[in-house]
Amino acid sequence: MRFAFSTGSLYTYGLDRVFALAAEAGFDGIEVLVDPRFDTRQPAYLRRLMERYNLPILSVHTPFRPQRLPAWPRNQPESITATAEIAKAVGAEVVIVHPPYWRERAYLRWLRNELRAWQRAHPDPVIAVENMPLKWVRWWPFAPLEMWHMNQLEEWEAFPHLNLDTTHLGTKGLDPLAVYERVREQVVHVHLSNARREGRRVQEHRRLEDGFLPLGPFIRRLAQDGYDGIVTVELHPNALEAENEEKVRLHLRQQIAFCRQHDLTVVHKPLWQAVLHHLARRLNEAKMAYKVVGGAAAALQGAPVLVKDLDIETSAEDAYRFQNLFADHVVEPVALRESEAYRSHFGRFDFDGVAVEVMGDIHRREGERWVPTAARTETTVELDGVPVCVSWLEEETLAYIRRRRLDRAAQCLPHCDPDRLLALLRGEKTADVLRAP
Repeated sequence: MRFAFSTGSLYTYGLDRVFALAAEAGFDGIEVLVDPRFDTRQPAYLRRLMERYNLPILSVHTPFRPQRLPAWPRNQPESITATAEIAKAVGAEVVIVHPPYWRERAYLRWLRNELRAWQRAHPDPVIAVENMPLKWVRWWPFAPLEMWHMNQLEEWEAFPHLNLDTTHLGTKGLDPLAVYERVREQVVHVHLSNARREGRRVQEHRRLEDGFLPLGPFIRRLAQDGYDGIVTVELHPNALEAENEEKVRLHLRQQIAFCRQHDLTVVHKPLWQAVLHHLARRLNEAKMAYKVVGGAAAALQGAPVLVKDLDIETSAEDAYRFQNLFADHVVEPVALRESEAYRSHFGRFDFDGVAVEVMGDIHRREGERWVPTAARTETTVELDGVPVCVSWLEEETLAYIRRRRLDRAAQCLPHCDPDRLLALLRGEKTADVLRAP
């Protein structure tokens, strides 16, 4: 599963800036919405942006109203063809199209009678039809209206491929999980955003954490099915607070972290997460003080780092309690050990091939003395319903920099919270605390 960011989410920004922000946040790619700006429909320029930011264009969205674009085909079938040519030129896999607006009779006939044949003749890229919302209109203030043809669930069988838009389902009171179960064989692309009720109306394209739709379980369900398509985060500029670029940066980091959190816990099913889930549950039940640090702590907070083993910091007493709890997994018994740089009550364990290292009362050498060097920060991350105590991602990032692991620091930095990072750099967060859950 790949997570893209739609340029339509920040249509008030220049395309170069949208690419830069998406790349900085850590998205896997971009969805380009074709609009009146020529920048969005010139393949040579789009390829330069892809190369500049090392960010592929995964999908291209046809214009909402093609007749309003200068130097662009006015009818929908020709607009789709032109968009497909752009997609092919930039290597995009999917073209997103809307169903016919209520006045578009010719387009309705084309979708019903010719789309399948057109797709067979032009298999690359895939054409995915998007479900649309109910709309409030000024001349009918009593209830939202259905403004599109072929926009009912039972009509979607006519389309070979679908783009499932979660917020649009929300306007109809439909559960994305239930709808996906019915049409999952056709879904090749997803538009992901939440919906929020305000009185009788539903606000669309809200941030992923801001609304009533169960987007976390939805991502996990896609993962369980082995969905290997594109999920595009498509928000409204207001939801990203586009008037303030720093807030946009923070929101984008939070959106991709939300996606990664729910994707990593199920989709890839890494063995280290299953092991950590088991360990955390047992440690919590035993009321032991511990903290997961290193790559696992970073990955659980959204950073795309490779996790090779699990590092757990605790007190000296609890290091031995850990050994008693998992005596069958001991590789190297817990004992006070020291190297040129570190000293701790150290033990190594093996859980089905996953190495786990426990460090009790860890110190580092400074000249002739030993000083405590346990992680100073902590937060809790949910892993499949089990709370796991981890150090802040920001502290792990600074630790990578100190150890000259700049590659890892670069992977983590886009996902860091600026305020937390500044607090650490200024020394405002200094307490060495381990708390039992």
